[in-house]
Amino acid sequence: MLKESSTDNNILYLIFVFLISSTLFVELRFLNLPLGFPEIFIIVIGIYIIFKNLKFINYNFFINNLLLKFWILSFILLFLGFLISSFTGTLVETKFIIHDLCAYIFIFFLLVIMHLLKCQINNQIENFERVVFFMMMFYTILFIIFMIFENYIPFNKGSHVMVRYLGLADNPNQLAIIFTIIPFMLIFFNKNLQKDYFLEKTFWLVILSLYIGSRISSDALNIGWGIGIFVYFILIYLTKYNNFKINFLLGTIFIILCILIILNLKEIIYFIDGGRSSSDARIDLIINAFNNLKEMIYFGFGPGPHSYADIDGTMYWEVHNTYIDWFTQVGIFGILFFFYLIYKTLKGLYIKKEFILIAAFVSLLVFITFHFVFRQPIFWFFLYFFYIMSQGDKKCAE
Repeated sequence: MLKESSTDNNILYLIFVFLISSTLFVELRFLNLPLGFPEIFIIVIGIYIIFKNLKFINYNFFINNLLLKFWILSFILLFLGFLISSFTGTLVETKFIIHDLCAYIFIFFLLVIMHLLKCQINNQIENFERVVFFMMMFYTILFIIFMIFENYIPFNKGSHVMVRYLGLADNPNQLAIIFTIIPFMLIFFNKNLQKDYFLEKTFWLVILSLYIGSRISSDALNIGWGIGIFVYFILIYLTKYNNFKINFLLGTIFIILCILIILNLKEIIYFIDGGRSSSDARIDLIINAFNNLKEMIYFGFGPGPHSYADIDGTMYWEVHNTYIDWFTQVGIFGILFFFYLIYKTLKGLYIKKEFILIAAFVSLLVFITFHFVFRQPIFWFFLYFFYIMSQGDKKCAE
């Protein structure tokens, strides 16, 4: 592996993590291209790391990491879907295909680099956690500064669009994804890392992160927080105060709530979307997506949006639901593998009794129910973090 000292590797990892989070700063991209300074630096650093570790990247490197195996299978399914769509005449516009494919290749590139860097810090989970903690702390403070001086910072959209806080993002939901888990993870770090000056101030960082989240005004974010907190207290209860009668009562209440949600799904979507017009369009997209899947349920349609709706002259749209959108792209095999990845992560975290991380992960899983996030590097960084924490400090077999 790299011959640099452990400190050098930690610093390199920290820089890399900051850059991944900075991909949210779409205002810094060039001419509306999905490429800006963070992406360029990531590519340069990534090429350097791969070059220095080229002889260590072999079959075992990919086969021993579930996330890398997930993307290898996904690329196969995306390619098969693309071929079948080409022959059946159901192919979407080329620009959508190229956009998604480039994003997915970039994501795979990120995961390879993160896995290499994870091995560079001697598999010390605490070092790995500390790097992530400083990233969380940095961006919480950074966005507070953006809010205070929003009228003076270049490219900062502040709260001028839709009365929702954007920062340097183009869409408030691009910013919401990082704050979906920050409050939970700051609490986790405060509990698990050795206390220092910054960790002692974690309480105020949590409050600040909740404040920023409230300014983003994302219903998906708020629902994610709420369900994450609910799951956390349920897990604490089941661990410390397990009682059959109360469990039965809670189980019954949970089933009733699920039934009520299903029966009132339209009204819930109306509430989240803030009106019937956009909500009706979302519902139509969900229905049309499943209607289309009847034709391509095994392999999907390949990269791009695959639900039909005649809105503003555009025929194909995303459903804005990660599970359904990914289902349309890779079919039943791809979505089942994604669910398996989620299952393995949750199972590992539960065995380790990392309930606050489970709450954070659940919050993220709820958030992506309302947005398609597979092209977002920060989502895959979080997923990588949760997966590594669920598996423990395993030796890098590469």
